[in-house]
Amino acid sequence: MSSSVSLPLGFPLPRHRRVVRANRALEQAISEAMGLRRTVGQGATGDLVDVLMQPTARHGSLPDAVIRETLAATLLASENTSAAGFGWIVHELTRHPEIQKTVAAEAAAVLPASGPITHAHYERLSLTARVVREALRLWPPNWMFARHVMHETVLGGYTLESGTKVMVPAYVMQRDARWFPDPLAFDPDRWLPDGSGSAAPQFAYMPFGAGPLICMGMSWSLIEMTLATALLTRAFHLAPSSAAKVVPDPSRGLSPAGLRVRLAIRSDSGNTADLPTTGGTMAGCPITGRAE
Repeated sequence: MSSSVSLPLGFPLPRHRRVVRANRALEQAISEAMGLRRTVGQGATGDLVDVLMQPTARHGSLPDAVIRETLAATLLASENTSAAGFGWIVHELTRHPEIQKTVAAEAAAVLPASGPITHAHYERLSLTARVVREALRLWPPNWMFARHVMHETVLGGYTLESGTKVMVPAYVMQRDARWFPDPLAFDPDRWLPDGSGSAAPQFAYMPFGAGPLICMGMSWSLIEMTLATALLTRAFHLAPSSAAKVVPDPSRGLSPAGLRVRLAIRSDSGNTADLPTTGGTMAGCPITGRAE
């Protein structure tokens, strides 16, 4: 995807062969999952596979090819967008230790020490959810998306012919001072539920797109990032590595290239233990962690 040379997939290059093999493996795995679901019975779990395989009153049963493509797109989009978004959340928390401290306190108060985490727990993580939303404002992984003009339209004084592709730069819009006062500041209180923050007007905030084609995985990604943030900050204190130089990489969704973070186990008193250094990865980026 990041190659500057675009050649047909049938062109005999090693990377093309890898893509073809990977696509076949993914399609085979999804087909096997669909076959197993038909064997054990549909409707048992209510998950996305069940939803897509259920006939609808308007369209009947979807073709298997459409189900496979939808599942593949959802898997890939949910991994890439959530991983990049989570990386930016971690980056901002290392830059704002006081906010990180309050997020950790909220997680400790809301999440159970053991046992399952439910949607009710997620709904009580109000500060963490605002942190996630503000990080996605400054650093939307889907930083630009396209729309096609269906009929001649006048937009901003320009006449757009039918079929024109319009690129919508969410990154630029979400950093525009007309919609967000002090737009470069990381301020989760913009999103206070009582409306006292500087809430964005409709369509000025669109990290998942907007309108009928809004990302179908939006709710899933928000839940995933919010719970991951709460669990991480409850367990660890996050600090930037002295070697870190974070650079936005727009090649496959906006991701924090070069993100390096030091992790220290968080004690009940809020102090951190000076523990041996180990390596690892976070949101597709290298990290340095201190762990037992």
